[in-house]
Amino acid sequence: MEVDPETFQDNLLKFLGESPTFELGQKQRYIYFHDLSKKLEKMKTVFSNYRVQYASLQQKLTDIEEALTGVSEFSAPLRNCRFQVVTNGIKDSINVYLKVFDDYILNPVIKFINSLEDMEFLNTVADENHTNFEDAYDKFMQESNTNSKAYLTKQSNLIDAHKYASSTFVNFYNKLEEITIDMKTLPSLIVAGFIEAHNQQAESLNSILIKNNNNLIKHATLLEIIKSDKEKQKSDAHKLESSVCGILPNYWNRFSTPFKGTTRLTIQGWLYKRGKRFSSWQRRFVVVSNGFLSYGANVDDYMRDPTTINLVLCSVRYEKDSQRPNCFSITSPDEIRVFECVSQYDLDRWISIIESNIMSAINNSGKRKTQDVARNSTILMKPAHSLRFECADCKSCDATWITLNWCQHLCSKCSGVHRSLGPTISRVRSIVLDTIHPWPLKVFEKLSTSPTNQFLEYKVEDRDKITASSSNEKREEYIRKKYVDLAFADDRPKDYNIFEAIEEGDLFKVFKCVATGDHKTGGDYLPIHAAAIQGDALVLTLIAMNMNNLDEADNGGWTALIYAVYYDNEECVNCLIDLGSDPEKSSVPLWKCAKAIKSQHMMTKFPPPSPELNNEENIEITPPHGPKSAPRKRFLTNTDLVPPMPSRPRRSDRLSAVETLHEFAKKRRYSYNQVAESD
Repeated sequence: MEVDPETFQDNLLKFLGESPTFELGQKQRYIYFHDLSKKLEKMKTVFSNYRVQYASLQQKLTDIEEALTGVSEFSAPLRNCRFQVVTNGIKDSINVYLKVFDDYILNPVIKFINSLEDMEFLNTVADENHTNFEDAYDKFMQESNTNSKAYLTKQSNLIDAHKYASSTFVNFYNKLEEITIDMKTLPSLIVAGFIEAHNQQAESLNSILIKNNNNLIKHATLLEIIKSDKEKQKSDAHKLESSVCGILPNYWNRFSTPFKGTTRLTIQGWLYKRGKRFSSWQRRFVVVSNGFLSYGANVDDYMRDPTTINLVLCSVRYEKDSQRPNCFSITSPDEIRVFECVSQYDLDRWISIIESNIMSAINNSGKRKTQDVARNSTILMKPAHSLRFECADCKSCDATWITLNWCQHLCSKCSGVHRSLGPTISRVRSIVLDTIHPWPLKVFEKLSTSPTNQFLEYKVEDRDKITASSSNEKREEYIRKKYVDLAFADDRPKDYNIFEAIEEGDLFKVFKCVATGDHKTGGDYLPIHAAAIQGDALVLTLIAMNMNNLDEADNGGWTALIYAVYYDNEECVNCLIDLGSDPEKSSVPLWKCAKAIKSQHMMTKFPPPSPELNNEENIEITPPHGPKSAPRKRFLTNTDLVPPMPSRPRRSDRLSAVETLHEFAKKRRYSYNQVAESD
């Protein structure tokens, strides 16, 4: 009868390689005893020298006896003394002392050192068998055809290698347990041995015997207890070895046993992770616990510096497009990670536990009431105690997520699809879990009351719409059409371009231009540069959220941050730095811009790198674009500063539109296919 591996006891599974942390603990015990062996060798040398010196007293007593005998020939009083009786009595006491010393002290130390040598051997055997098991594991995992003869052969080799690895590991573990007991015994034996040796040596040592009588009784009692523990350890070792060997045949039933579910929320083990080049796979130690998935190249790497993913922001699914069997993918806001399991049983088990962690984390996070929740929800126009928004995609009334760059509320199901699109398409954040930066929130506040969703769903038919009960496949298809293809968006020609929308400071017009990709056009002089000059921080934020490089420069080497400083737009400067712009990437030193426009607060924000530069006067800087005098808040009244834009073709003629934009990109030295990736 096949047994479900899920029912195995944890204390047995750890001997089958299911708990690398347990194996690491045994290795740490081994290292401790290995280091201890050097000190024990030194102790053995000291005790051996001590014994030799003590035994030499017998020869010295013989020498004394001979000397006294020689002297007695010249002295009648000495002739009547029985020196031989005295010296023989002392020699006998020395023999008694040495016997006790050997039995209680020297021999146990030598035996303990021999046990450590046995431990070294068992560790070597266990390591060799473990290496063979890992080799068999790697060869099996590389076999993609589950119906081939090679696959079955490698599966059989894997099971045999695992049997030997587990058996030798149990022997190694039992030896560690035996040494642990002996280690407890050894100090007591040494103490009791010294006392017992002196106790039996002679009546002259009676005072020492009386003085240490209580200690002798205590150590004798302890020795009896440890003797009992040692007998129990031998019995437990035999039972453990039998139990581990007994479950091995059923352990690998995972190749034929369907997964029946589990209530566990933690799992750890070795998985193969697909590399970023898709053709490479690396073995990783993975742990799922408390709503997080963490992994490292090995156990040490995991303990020291793991890669950790918050599962509440992720989705998990079976990965059918992988070149290997038994794979699943974890989709987080920044990356899609693919892992491979050894069997279908393990695949189902990992996915089940990960899904349970996601649901548990979401349920627990919903109970928290933090200041971030209050701040987010206040800016998002609802009090914290009534966070009920309508999802912009399926119209359900439990939207606790938002997409910042599209300015829409989302439910948890739709947010999962948005996250799978990646941050270059949709920047998803949780109202409850995340601390959202004030500038994107202010843009969201302004645009969430505008008809942004009507613009994105201008051409949608009722039959294409989704509801809260729609399937995952239909939900994903609809969201991709809406946000990636813009299949439903209003594609009527606009009577303005993005530069004119920036000039007007009309956030909704800028949104429509950004949604259709106009923020990526304009040659070397980009809309983000114009927004930094114009001075509206919200317009600048909306454009910046859809850029992959905030420090992109024009032909003059000027970035948006340089323009914002030169035109004394402090809010725009703060906004750009908060969103990730790097002052060090400025081709023109920002302190020079500040001194050129004689702005005290800009000079305070960007001081010269050395005090001597404070004395520089009459600094003149001319911007490549914008009005030549600074500061000036509104520059776009001069039409020569607004780059001419081609009329945007209708989306219904997509091929013609793409060709037109490609031609325009060649003239403007701009790649239309560039993808914005800032997050």
